[in-house]
Amino acid sequence: MRLIWRRWGWREWVGALYRAPSRSPGRWTVIALALLLALALGLRLYGLNWDQGGLFHPDERFILWCASELGHSPDFYSQGYHPCGSAAAPWNPHWFAYGSFPLYLLKASAVVWDWFGTAPGLYDLRLAGRALSALFDTGTVLLVFVLGWRLWGRGVGLLAAGLATVTVLHLQLSHFYAVDTQMTFLAVAALLGSWWVLRSGRAAASALVGVLFGLALATKVSAAPLAVAIVAAHAAYALTKPGEARAAWAPTARRLRRGLLGLALAGAAALATLFLAQPYGFLDWPKFWRDVVEQGEMVRGIRDYPYTRQYVDTAPYIYQLRQWGEWGLGPLLGVAAGIGVLGALWRGLVRREKGDLILLAWVVPYFLIVGSFQVKFLRYLLPLTPIVVLWAARALQGARAWARQQTPAERGRLLGRWAIGATVLVVAGTSFYGLAYTAIYSRPHPAQAMARWINQNVPPGAAIAVEHWEERPPGLDGRYRLLEMPLYDPDGAGKLEGLAATLSQADYVLFYSQRLYGTIPRLPGRYPDTSQYYQALFRGDLGFSLARSETSYAGLLGITIVEDTFTRPGLPVPGALAGLHPSWLTLNGGFADESFGVYDHPPVLLLANNQRLTPAELRARILGAGAVPGEGAALHLTPTEASRQQAGGTWSDLFPRGSLANRFPTGAWLVTFELICLALLPLGLLLFRGLADRGFLLSKVLAVLLFSYGAWLPPSLHWLPFTRTTMLLALLLLAGVSAALYWRGRSDINAFLRSHWRLLLFEQAIFLGVFAVFWVLRTANPDLWHPWRGGEKPMDFAYLNAVIKSTWLPPYDPWFSGGSLNYYYFGQFTVAALAKL
Repeated sequence: MRLIWRRWGWREWVGALYRAPSRSPGRWTVIALALLLALALGLRLYGLNWDQGGLFHPDERFILWCASELGHSPDFYSQGYHPCGSAAAPWNPHWFAYGSFPLYLLKASAVVWDWFGTAPGLYDLRLAGRALSALFDTGTVLLVFVLGWRLWGRGVGLLAAGLATVTVLHLQLSHFYAVDTQMTFLAVAALLGSWWVLRSGRAAASALVGVLFGLALATKVSAAPLAVAIVAAHAAYALTKPGEARAAWAPTARRLRRGLLGLALAGAAALATLFLAQPYGFLDWPKFWRDVVEQGEMVRGIRDYPYTRQYVDTAPYIYQLRQWGEWGLGPLLGVAAGIGVLGALWRGLVRREKGDLILLAWVVPYFLIVGSFQVKFLRYLLPLTPIVVLWAARALQGARAWARQQTPAERGRLLGRWAIGATVLVVAGTSFYGLAYTAIYSRPHPAQAMARWINQNVPPGAAIAVEHWEERPPGLDGRYRLLEMPLYDPDGAGKLEGLAATLSQADYVLFYSQRLYGTIPRLPGRYPDTSQYYQALFRGDLGFSLARSETSYAGLLGITIVEDTFTRPGLPVPGALAGLHPSWLTLNGGFADESFGVYDHPPVLLLANNQRLTPAELRARILGAGAVPGEGAALHLTPTEASRQQAGGTWSDLFPRGSLANRFPTGAWLVTFELICLALLPLGLLLFRGLADRGFLLSKVLAVLLFSYGAWLPPSLHWLPFTRTTMLLALLLLAGVSAALYWRGRSDINAFLRSHWRLLLFEQAIFLGVFAVFWVLRTANPDLWHPWRGGEKPMDFAYLNAVIKSTWLPPYDPWFSGGSLNYYYFGQFTVAALAKL
């Protein structure tokens, strides 16, 4: 027993988190860390009663409901109350959208609460759950410090912990009990344990990692990609020297044996922990599997739920990155994190640094999976947030270290001051944004404020129209007549008749949030009538005007960041909201993901019925509203979209008759093509370095694809128009990356070019020869389609011209007047981009 205690006791487990390859962190570092943790816990516990008992987060509400009813006696179930569990198995949740570990943990906190007084009710239990969430997230801040300290030193660790303390996504989700903070804590702890495995190969480390992985799976099944990092850690220990910072092939039979045994031990520990923390995932396997499949089909868009339709026509990966950077991290931290991620990719994939490789083994597979989802709730990215914050801190500290190495010394000092300034700017900006967001929890929830105003100003018995699939301000049932509008139902004559009848009876229309009006007008093909209803309602055509609005935005020191909920669905801003200025300096942050605002600070609107129109009048005005769908939302171009497409210029504007390219088209095209290939050649030489010629010819294909995609992306996302300027900017950006790669590996690339120039010259001659053959062939017969059976050449030529003439993407449809192209066109775009350039 003494041997087991010495090998597996708390000293070994806790010491693994504390010991570092370098010296101890030092007294002042410990003091600074303690202050950061106190601040982190304070910010996360601040305003836990943010909803004043409203329980406006549906996931949190169901978790509380389910946990509170676990473990009841059969007598309880005989009365018919069984949201979770059953008389035969009272601890079976019968609900596996989330894991069972958070439910059992919350139930345990209720039991402990009961020991010290009365059993907590549902509303009391929410405070216990949110306190647990705050504690887990504060623990994540501690783990971020330890991970940064062990990988890159205490400076990086403290900076990363400080940034994580005030990161908005962490602060917001700590105020909900929706398991995200728990899974994040367990994922970061498992990564830290994986680093211990990589350094020591100890059995205790493998067992610890297995336990943490099992708990993470019992919290949320999406923790499964952690297995990649765990396997990578054991493989790195077995196949490389543990004491080396970089991975270099050096396997030994002893380490290979220990690595395989450790991996088996981690798997066994994970399986045992998963069974203990989620037993009914095994005992009630059919229900567990059905729920997991249902959730998988939901996030991939196979199952059509109203609350997921907001993500129709959103770009995978790009949408999440933009929302994450703008709102979850804040713009300054978002930029630093982006630079940090690029640095981590370089260190991990090129320099093969083990620390970054382990972190990438978690971040890359998780983001590739989650980023591909049709459903893109921002909280899905919380498990990655501590890692990208850590990489941001590494980038900021690395910039200072790089500046110190520059010569002469004056230049190094100047660059060092710039690096310090950038660090101060990121820390100050992120802190301001985090504290500004926390101020939301010092105010009454907008729904509660609206409920109080209605009770004070609207006479009892008034008819208030509300939307289905939506929350409601509390305390209105029974006092007022609530008329539900099923607006997510399919459009049709019956729905329109019912909507007009409801509006004619209603004294008010109440919006808890932008859930429906932010989604339905973006789907005019699916909801033509309902889209026109929102247009007419907010424009005032239906006789309703804004009577009251309750909003709460991030604000501090007289600066407020407002979220725009009307521009994206293309709706007019009603009433006084058009000129809303909550403070002396109001910043319009643009569109924020619905899940970012609808729980703790939704915009609650109340519209009063002033004109009392009849159902027939309402129906006529809805049908005559002439909805203006959002950009790219329908196949038919709106007048605004059509004019924007035509603003790109005529043929003579795009291709001046006397221009050099028109006078010498073949030479101009070939020179342009070769310059693009030359600018991006280092990328190809790096990517195809395993080939004898390092992919010299393949790099030409790669260059065209990268240039075309870089030119396609901005006009497709409606950031920049499809012009020569946009294409040059994209080419300069790609060329900058290529030049940086060349500078890093210039000695290797130059040596390759000197030793293989004959081979490359021969391949270039082959390319020019094939090009010449096709040039002669096309010059002799430009048509090249079957002379009497026709073919697709007229369609291709029409699409090519449409792409060239379009200012924004998708292009206009040359076969459907007034429409946008509903067909794949990237092949034509690659040619169009070169021609237009």
